[in-house]
Amino acid sequence: MLRSLLAALLCLAVPGLATADEMVGARVEYWSMDLTGDIAVSGSASTTLGTDTLSLEGTEDGLGLDNESPVGASAWANLGPFFIFGRYTPIDIAGSGTTTQEIAFGDVTFDLNGTLDSTLQFDMYDAGLGLNVLNLDDLPVRVQVGLLAQVKLLDGKVEVTGTEKITGTQTTESQDFTVPIPMVGGRVKLGLADFLAVDVRGAGLAYSGNHIYDAEARVELSPIPFVGISGGYRIMDVAIDESDVVLNATFDGPFIEAFIRF
Repeated sequence: MLRSLLAALLCLAVPGLATADEMVGARVEYWSMDLTGDIAVSGSASTTLGTDTLSLEGTEDGLGLDNESPVGASAWANLGPFFIFGRYTPIDIAGSGTTTQEIAFGDVTFDLNGTLDSTLQFDMYDAGLGLNVLNLDDLPVRVQVGLLAQVKLLDGKVEVTGTEKITGTQTTESQDFTVPIPMVGGRVKLGLADFLAVDVRGAGLAYSGNHIYDAEARVELSPIPFVGISGGYRIMDVAIDESDVVLNATFDGPFIEAFIRF
């Protein structure tokens, strides 16, 4: 099926226009990320109370997770009309909340009027293939338009420690999750000058009540050949129900980057 998709994309490409400079590059990224949403973990405790949904950022009947500033990395290579890319973003968020009611979380029921110490950790991997269907470099503004096909992998764990209802002791409950998600999208890049460019891209997928959308816009500044800095804004909206974890969350915020390319 992938071969058929690539063949179809090639048929759409305009001969002579859909070409790109051969170039490889890499970025290091600092993302000042805000987090909102909620999470639930099903298990034996939820058979009596129902699966309780906890706020991610709220401190009352929630995990009270702090904002995070992950440092990630990405790399890419342009090969004629095609480009390949990869990205890694580690997320590790901790926080503390309180309970005003009994909370069913996995196989544990946490007592009311207690404290919940929590962490949400996951590694986010992106890998994909793009095709420049339009590349106009003979205009005052260089214009590139591309199509994207990629896979996003979320691999992590949510962990909560609190007072167990029956025993009254401190108990930790955790749940691992691994979610691979194929995505499709597009990209537009405007070269305003040899040293200045604007890049906007996004990809997503919705299926069976789940969805994930990931979009970003950046301004690239490269006054010195081969190196530069960039900055912009990224937003990722996730709604997944996998591996006994129901996660509805938005991760968003500005980022800055340093890059090298040749």
